[in-house]
Amino acid sequence: MGESCIKKTVHHLLPLVLAIFFTGCAVMETNPSNPSQLIDSFSESVPKPEDILKVKKSYKGYCKTYKPLKELIYGGKFDEAIQVYKTGPKSVEAENCDETRPAESLKTGVTTSGLNIRTEPNGAKISLLPQKGQVSILEDKDGWLRVRGRDISGKNVEGWVSAKYVKESTSANPGAGSRDNAMPVVNLDSKPLKVLHNMELGVLSLETGDADACRNHIQTCLNELGMEKDKGRITSFFEKGLLKTSGWLIGKPGLKPYDPVGYEKVMLLNYKALNYLLTGERKAFNVARLAIDWQNMERESFEKKMEKIRQKEEESRKKRSMEKENDLPDISEKAGALKGILPELNPRKEAGEAEPQESNVDSTGEMDGNVGKLKDLLNREYSDTHEIAMTAKSAYVNPFADYMIGAIMELEACDDPNKIDDAKKAYEKASALNPESSMLKRAAKDLQSAFNAGSMDGRGKILHVVVCDGFAPEVKVVSTVVPIPPNKLITIQLPKKEPLPNKVKTIKILTSKNKILASLDTIANMDAMSLRHQKDSEPSMLLLAGAMVFRSYAGQSAAERFLGELGPFVVGPFLDGASAPETRSWVSLPSNIKAARVYLPAGLSTVKVATYDKNGKRLAVQSIKIEKNAHNFVYGRSIGRSLSLQRAQNLWVNK
Repeated sequence: MGESCIKKTVHHLLPLVLAIFFTGCAVMETNPSNPSQLIDSFSESVPKPEDILKVKKSYKGYCKTYKPLKELIYGGKFDEAIQVYKTGPKSVEAENCDETRPAESLKTGVTTSGLNIRTEPNGAKISLLPQKGQVSILEDKDGWLRVRGRDISGKNVEGWVSAKYVKESTSANPGAGSRDNAMPVVNLDSKPLKVLHNMELGVLSLETGDADACRNHIQTCLNELGMEKDKGRITSFFEKGLLKTSGWLIGKPGLKPYDPVGYEKVMLLNYKALNYLLTGERKAFNVARLAIDWQNMERESFEKKMEKIRQKEEESRKKRSMEKENDLPDISEKAGALKGILPELNPRKEAGEAEPQESNVDSTGEMDGNVGKLKDLLNREYSDTHEIAMTAKSAYVNPFADYMIGAIMELEACDDPNKIDDAKKAYEKASALNPESSMLKRAAKDLQSAFNAGSMDGRGKILHVVVCDGFAPEVKVVSTVVPIPPNKLITIQLPKKEPLPNKVKTIKILTSKNKILASLDTIANMDAMSLRHQKDSEPSMLLLAGAMVFRSYAGQSAAERFLGELGPFVVGPFLDGASAPETRSWVSLPSNIKAARVYLPAGLSTVKVATYDKNGKRLAVQSIKIEKNAHNFVYGRSIGRSLSLQRAQNLWVNK
């Protein structure tokens, strides 16, 4: 193998340090004649010749142990998922993924009739559980059960009920006793997963109506990430230096604390603002403002970083095509110098072994062809998500915070006409981020009319309904086998987000007599933003995959020829250990957020929210009582045929 190949390899790796910050990439290498010689053990099987340049996909999640918990969340069993997170003693983490021993079985039940829930056995009544309501059974004592569930108003409650009116249902711990299917005991203090666990718990607590728990878990995340008062670390900034990222570069993403991507950090702040709205507090305004500022910073940083990668890649391409061989540094001379400095890392020389002879076969063309085929293959594999991705200008066009600012200003403008213009401008900014939303356009138009009139008089009280629907794309692993001349095979593995199926097409607000008040618009399309982030990161992923191939081809064998065993430490110190693609993700994040605003008819005290499939068939419907002749804010969660609602309590504008 000639020196020119090594020099070309160096230029292929120039943009790599920037690229690594976007994604993980796994590589396993073997010689077909000796398949037991594995460079890495992440892959589940040895690379096989029949799999060359063919794509395989698998679900791994951030740890197989957590798959049953993910299924609870996808099934809308949020109370049970919370119990899994909080049940049982903490135990020692596994090396990679905070894996712990299986938890004890969790019991659930269904009420057989409307059922009083009490402070203690035979104690004072707290509330009333609905018939056929699902509850988590926390304790069994003398014919009484301590349970957690939703009462008839949709509020999350915990207390004691008579056991004879609860029918125990299937255990929430499928396969108890089976290591693969048993629920994990979650270590909430796990350094690698502390932020991710609290992100999940924050959302799950919001969905179950536990405002205090939601606020505490989200605050834990913000504290860990340093995101309060504009002092947080922007995802895309290179603030910590190269060596600080070794937990990622050595291919052990499970050992590195989960750092949410930029649009997830924006959603953390959005959820905090939403939680304040549901408790009727104006603090929602300040948090929404922070979410807007944070998104602007993330977008600017991401765009600068992508531009740097494009520039570096273009510079590298030009150098490879224009520079002559003798214009490049003599790598063999530098290698010799390093051998003199670090002789202890060159055991071949110390042992008196003969140095490998240079091959007369120049297989650079074959390698270039293989890398080209790999990139074409991966481009085709990721292209099936591009249509959805391209519906978003970038991952940083979430208008939800601007919408909340507009809603808050509009509510206050009913008593203070000076805020009409502020509300109009906020709706206009939200509409600019999502031009497809007719609701945002109509809101801005309504506020323009009110501004022209000088007041909000005659428009009635306002109802806002926000529904989070479905789940964000699931992370899978894409793998393929690449041949390395003369006789090696390597497996390349990359993460890929794929959208999940969603039955819900439309959501409507109805009166108790089924008169349509409004249809909800998609305000924030999390599917599109997530997949757009992936699409924008694809050049980095492909570059990293190509670099892995070249490392296996030249970065190892050629470096060993010059440096003995020093090669892996010099040519590819950041590549050798890149053994696991990053598949940790925020499971409870919705597919999209829909919203509607309505001027309420006088005297209306109950509304219904209904979901429909693409054929107009009703999937779910829920009624909720609203405050008569007052402003109202309703939040809902939709998952297929399931729908839950909760109303904001004691809105400050009604006091």
